[in-house]
Amino acid sequence: MFALHAAIAKNLRGIVLLNPIEDKALDILRWLAKRFKYRDLGFTPSLSVKLKAYSGGFRSPFRELIYPSASFEKLVEVFAGKLQIPLELSELLIFSSIYISPAILIGESYKPYIESISCYTVKTCKDLTISDWKLHMRIVGYAILDFYEDSVEESLEAIRNPREYTSIIEKRRIRIAKDIRRYWRIAVIDGRSLLYYVDNLELAFKAGIREIESDWIASLSIVTIINITSDLARI
Repeated sequence: MFALHAAIAKNLRGIVLLNPIEDKALDILRWLAKRFKYRDLGFTPSLSVKLKAYSGGFRSPFRELIYPSASFEKLVEVFAGKLQIPLELSELLIFSSIYISPAILIGESYKPYIESISCYTVKTCKDLTISDWKLHMRIVGYAILDFYEDSVEESLEAIRNPREYTSIIEKRRIRIAKDIRRYWRIAVIDGRSLLYYVDNLELAFKAGIREIESDWIASLSIVTIINITSDLARI
């Protein structure tokens, strides 16, 4: 499974989450597919089941992602239960980290949950062009990749030495605050939420996780979530 996971991750532009019955959600999904058709967009297993039941399936550039290891399914359930978030959102956070790929949130259904667990938010009041979307989706991809190695090493250190947790989280927050400067073209203090940073290590400690299975370190990175709504996409 890890070999297939590596092959998929290489060409993955982002991992999508949406509520299929939300107004305009599928329209935004089609908009996304049309404009980003040369790289794969992933669905987590739980979302894939929902989409197959609701819309009969999906075609390229979308593909169903897999659990690289069964142990991650347990972690997804722990996050969902302890943090009181939907299973599909928990899955998105874990998959975004293990695939080192940004999360793409479509619509409004999951925003209250994400806003409750995010540590930083980028807001905008700008009407984004297609070029803006493509640029900033590349940027969020760079961000999670740039964070990854340090994040994994820090997560391992925090699990081994829980007394270092507070200083490690502070270090990660400083890194995020610096990273936000990438969005100087569109960022404002007061506007619509466009991008969220979520620290999976911080969530793991909030969920009471102090001992982990060996695979789990890969899931405790900082993840980026870009939110595409009908007004921002002008649909």
